[in-house]
Amino acid sequence: MSEYTFSAVKMEELDQAMVLYDSGRNREFCPWTEDYPTREDIQRDIGQGDLFCFRDEAGRLIACIAKDRDEVTAQLPFWSKEYEPAAELSRLVVADGYEGRGIARDLIRAMMEELKRQGYAGVHYLVVEANVPAMRSYRVLNFTKVGEADEFGSHFLCYEHKL
Repeated sequence: MSEYTFSAVKMEELDQAMVLYDSGRNREFCPWTEDYPTREDIQRDIGQGDLFCFRDEAGRLIACIAKDRDEVTAQLPFWSKEYEPAAELSRLVVADGYEGRGIARDLIRAMMEELKRQGYAGVHYLVVEANVPAMRSYRVLNFTKVGEADEFGSHFLCYEHKL
């Protein structure tokens, strides 16, 4: 696993989380715009206890991932019923300078353990078709591609994993 500390993000870390999310915009493979994710999205995630992170040894956020509560995604027709209840993973970001170290995969693993602890049986994840590194990670983590969807102005490949 990772040498980083996994925990929920605290509301007093909202500004630090936004710096991290802002750094992810306009990266290759990332579909985020200036309008997404918003400060309100991240604030809501934190307030609901749905934003988790890895921290470095100094306590700085170096990667974040959210448990999303998006009903549109939850209603897509191809999710496996045997993986219910399922949570959607969303808004994964790794800090500049930390990419390519397997941190995203470790964060997904840690988040899946957290979701299993919370009583979930499966996870869903949407990824834009052009995000080759993410798809490689999902294959390594044994996610199964179950469909495709056009949502939020992008074409997504839809993956799921039993916990």
